[in-house]
Amino acid sequence: MLADLVTTPELARELGVDRSTITRKCQKGELAFVDRMPGYNGNYLFDPDYVKQLLEERAA
Repeated sequence: MLADLVTTPELARELGVDRSTITRKCQKGELAFVDRMPGYNGNYLFDPDYVKQLLEERAA
């Protein structure tokens, strides 16, 4: 299942923003993530359907 999830850098690239923007939005509760990898700088993990929804909303 983890292989199907989208990581912080992947989401940042898709949205055209910096990785720190994604991290900050996760910490503020502005983005819904499924899990987080261990460690201080662990990537947030996102459901691909949620990412698709974000991209569609951004395009509208």
